[in-house]
Amino acid sequence: MLQAMFSGVSGLQVHQTDLDVIGNNIANINTVGYKAGRVTFEDQLSQTIRDAASPGANVGGQNPAQVGLGVMLGSVDTLQTQGNLETTGKNTDLAIQGSGYFLVGDGSTVYYTRDGSFDLDSAGELVNPANGVKLLGYQADANGKVDTTQPITANSVIKIPVGTLTAVKQTTEATFQGNLDASSSLQSTTAKLTGNLDVSQTPPAINTTIYDSLGNAHTLQVAFSNPVFNPTGAGVPAGATQSWKVALTLDGATTNATIYAVGGKFVFANSSGAVLGSSQVLNVIGSGGAPNFPITVDFSGLTDSSNVSASANGQNTPTKITSTLMSLSGNMNLDNPPAPITTTVYDSAGNAYQIQTTFLNPTYNPTGPNVPTGATAAYDVQIKNLTTGTTLYDSTVAGNNESKAYYIPGQGFVLANTTTGAVLGNTIQLSSAPGTYGPNNTGAQVVAGMPLTVDLSKLSTTNTTGAADGRTGSQPSWSTAVQVYDSLGMSHLITFNFTRALVGSGAPSNAAARWEWTATENGQVISSSTSAGNQALFFDSSGNLIDTNNQTINITPTNGAAPFSVSINFSNLTQIAGNSSVAATSQDGAPMGVLQSFSIAQDGTITGVFSNGQTRVLGQIATAIFSNPGGLTKQGQNLYSASSNSGLAQVGMPNQGGRGQINVGFLEMSNVDLSTEFTNLIIAERGFQANTRIVTTVDNLLQDVINLKQGG
Repeated sequence: MLQAMFSGVSGLQVHQTDLDVIGNNIANINTVGYKAGRVTFEDQLSQTIRDAASPGANVGGQNPAQVGLGVMLGSVDTLQTQGNLETTGKNTDLAIQGSGYFLVGDGSTVYYTRDGSFDLDSAGELVNPANGVKLLGYQADANGKVDTTQPITANSVIKIPVGTLTAVKQTTEATFQGNLDASSSLQSTTAKLTGNLDVSQTPPAINTTIYDSLGNAHTLQVAFSNPVFNPTGAGVPAGATQSWKVALTLDGATTNATIYAVGGKFVFANSSGAVLGSSQVLNVIGSGGAPNFPITVDFSGLTDSSNVSASANGQNTPTKITSTLMSLSGNMNLDNPPAPITTTVYDSAGNAYQIQTTFLNPTYNPTGPNVPTGATAAYDVQIKNLTTGTTLYDSTVAGNNESKAYYIPGQGFVLANTTTGAVLGNTIQLSSAPGTYGPNNTGAQVVAGMPLTVDLSKLSTTNTTGAADGRTGSQPSWSTAVQVYDSLGMSHLITFNFTRALVGSGAPSNAAARWEWTATENGQVISSSTSAGNQALFFDSSGNLIDTNNQTINITPTNGAAPFSVSINFSNLTQIAGNSSVAATSQDGAPMGVLQSFSIAQDGTITGVFSNGQTRVLGQIATAIFSNPGGLTKQGQNLYSASSNSGLAQVGMPNQGGRGQINVGFLEMSNVDLSTEFTNLIIAERGFQANTRIVTTVDNLLQDVINLKQGG
């Protein structure tokens, strides 16, 4: 009977513990991050009255007969379930949603907690103001780099020194955007003369417009005079066939020189006759603030060669038409008479004949009674019918009495009376019977009954022109500035000057425009498009930059900061017709700034915001998970410590490896469910009451037993 009493006493004891746990849960209903406890019971040792017996042949088996000796405490578990999140709006209040614990320390021991009510102390450290433990994690270096491979100790405190931490950032890259005006003017670099130059005809003065860097027009005049055929004397280069005096007048200032035809090119020579090349360089005085610049006057496009072609009317298909006119056109030059010229003519039957015209024996300034007045050149003329092998005209044969071709400035190539020199026009008439020649400008028919007129009116001698590159337009330059910062936070104002230039040689094949750039500081050039590794800005016909690779400027501070380079991004520039608007849109440097505020991300990254507008990672909050979080030992003040049954702390970054994310501006509420606790309280109360009744009942029975002795 006493066993029943002791069983009741054991029941009272464990239900008292259950009531203690329930009371503690209810007491901590508003404790931040509190995890409810739970009690489990188990029976005590049982007294065996009869062992179990196995079935026999005639009797069945028997179960054991055991009497329990009461109840004992099984466990007091911590329920590690998620508590609801309470909004606070405070940026240092943190709540873990999911598994994991904050790591906090007191300088000697690392603890774990779900209580994220932190604040900054006077040292700029995140601490729990209720107990003073400090939040642990990884501190970033001066560049914002975090090494998460370092072990977390009780001294791995994260510091956020608002108002005292300073930061500078050296500029490494700057980006430009905008347009460079495609209609801007181009400074001239070269004025080029082209065409044929023959001593028989002095060309008129050639006027060419050139432009300075601001698009202002300047007039260059090139005038040839005093032609000499086969010049001789001191200073004449060997092989010279012509010489001319050249006057180059630029904005009223004249430069005089002598040019020679040598080997098919026109060149200049020194006093010893040594060839100096085919160009003259003049200095242009810029106007309207434009700088002076050189202009190259290039004579290499001039020739002293002949280039003559022939054509005739008439055809043999589809309708047969007799040829009546053969025309010669092109340039004639005394230095180099043209090669024989051949063309095809047709008779009324459609038969074709190859007619060859040859100019021979060029003569400069011919003389004689039969030379027309004003003639400066003369050529013998031979015309042959190659098909029949007959000669139709030949001024080289004196007996033919046929005229040479004479060049008279203003009249062109003419024929003349072989006796008086009277001009007979620009044609040779092949009108005489075959085998009959002359006089004057007449010759034999192509074949009997087929006269032909040979027209020389389209032949010329000198035919020159000149043109310069460059053009007028809008302002051909643009300037903009960007402020960059060195390693000490000192600013450097860098001015970029963009200048339109001719595309020139070495440009990409699809380049339609070119802009050179220079970068200056305090008026001194520090880098440019010609610096090593850099290049000019080439744009295609659609106005897009062809090569978008970054370029580099190099800055050498004088304040003790280290020299540094800045990568320049021009990839967003365009070149279309419209106002220039290039400007720096960003650079990644900053002057000195003071830490003003900070923010915490869901992954625990702490980012500082400085007064200079820069942001930088200041640290990284660490969290830990355990294989058995229920095995953690409560240390009071919402703190846990690892135990032999909790497993080792798996420390790392939040939101990784099973560790929950951090919610800023929230606190985790207690996970105690009041309705459950009150229910458990009723159950524990009834259990306690029931066990007291066992004790009182046994007590009454024992009294009855005692009364039996008294009654005897």
